Amino acid sequence: MINITVLMSTYNGEKYLKEQLDSIFAQKNVDVKLVVRDDASSDRTVDILKEYQKIHENMIIINDRKNLGACCSFLYLIRTYTQGKYFALADQDDIWDEDKLVTAVKVIETVEKKKSNIPLLYYSNLRVVNEKNEFGRMSHTIPHVSKNRYAALIENLATGCTVVYNQDLANLAKRAQPEQYSMHDVWLYRVAKIFGEAIYDFEPHINYRQHAENVVGTSMKKVSLRKIERELKWMLDTKQNEWYTDIEIFYNQFFAMMNEDTQKACLKILNSKCSIKSKFDLIMDKRYRSNSLYRNIKLIIKVLLQNA
Repeated sequence: MINITVLMSTYNGEKYLKEQLDSIFAQKNVDVKLVVRDDASSDRTVDILKEYQKIHENMIIINDRKNLGACCSFLYLIRTYTQGKYFALADQDDIWDEDKLVTAVKVIETVEKKKSNIPLLYYSNLRVVNEKNEFGRMSHTIPHVSKNRYAALIENLATGCTVVYNQDLANLAKRAQPEQYSMHDVWLYRVAKIFGEAIYDFEPHINYRQHAENVVGTSMKKVSLRKIERELKWMLDTKQNEWYTDIEIFYNQFFAMMNEDTQKACLKILNSKCSIKSKFDLIMDKRYRSNSLYRNIKLIIKVLLQNA
């Protein structure tokens, strides 16, 4: 039996939590250890978790009553729980297919047989459903991949709730990890792509529930006002520069492990605000190109609008 540690962060999730927990404990051909950190919920979330813990012995609840936010809560779990062969991330409101974990692990194992001691991250497509679990659309209509390694410094293609990763990536997370980042799945995907591999599965194995309380999510429609607003906010943000901050943190934490080419790739982004020439040098560098024309246009606008 394959042993896998599932890491979940909860916050006021009583409405959908039971369905998600049921789907996690219904996983076939794997032995699940579930570690849940509650982020200071004020509803019945912790009570529900304790009810399930009475039934499932292999379940740990962290209830320190501190509100860290979703990203920091997950980063804490990723950094703390690194003992084991495989790990998965879980949101509190989705519904997993019963073969979700075993499918991911088999894909990772196939690569591990060919390449040993390499950080590996699996991610997949998703079925977007509404709060009643009614199907809306497929999240990806074409494979959500990038051929260029350094495109991971520009974009995140892995949705956290689909992520499964191996111990080599877990050890890197323990060795170097920020207290804060834009999002935990951005961090893991970036580390995997730069120092290992990210493996994509076009077949979905999860119902990705969308509702009013989603911290991060998508929309039931491929194009929506909510999505347009989110994308514009990212492109037009010239004050917080979250993207540049992310790259700076990544560069500083992993500098000693990077080869010269990777160091220069990070610096090219960080220095792109210095002049018009540096902006165009970054935009024209094919190593950062996405497979998506839309995401490439986003990058161009983002870089050109940044202040020095």
